[in-house]
Amino acid sequence: MPLLNEIHRVSGMVVHLGVLDQLDVVCLGKVGEPSASAAIPTQIGSRHPAHQTALGRALLAFTNHPGHENSWPLSIQTSIQQARDSGIAHESGSTVAGLNCIAVPIGPLHRAIGALSICGPAVRLKLDHQSAVPLFIAAATIWDSAGLGSGRPSAVKQGVRTLRLMPTAPSGWPLPRPTGYPAQQ
Repeated sequence: MPLLNEIHRVSGMVVHLGVLDQLDVVCLGKVGEPSASAAIPTQIGSRHPAHQTALGRALLAFTNHPGHENSWPLSIQTSIQQARDSGIAHESGSTVAGLNCIAVPIGPLHRAIGALSICGPAVRLKLDHQSAVPLFIAAATIWDSAGLGSGRPSAVKQGVRTLRLMPTAPSGWPLPRPTGYPAQQ
């Protein structure tokens, strides 16, 4: 949780931690401002089809699920292949209009045991490697601290320290109101 809190502080976005169960992603952790968290239809313990979320695509890109990929739309297959190539999965507006999500896998090269994501307004969250830096730091730290990397017990403290050196991002919330809709009274 300290790492998720630091990712939230650095990014200003909602942070998720998830794992794959069959072809669903299960949310194990969620951190964000209450108004921001309410805008994203996830909660701890919730399940979503993995191919529909950035978190799930990061997991699918680095796990073996033969036969299923061919049943997904070509755009999803392409997105999963791009995640394999770049190490980052993206999702833009398919879950919530105006919302971008990026996710990275946790685990050794080409084998994910979990994934981290940040989600926020598309006007603030760019779908690029720079936005994913806090996720990469935290994913490596989680892997290392689990004893599955080098097994250093102080890895989480070092990861939190590294993230704390990064500036605090201004909040990107609430989501901008779609154009063409009247303001609420």
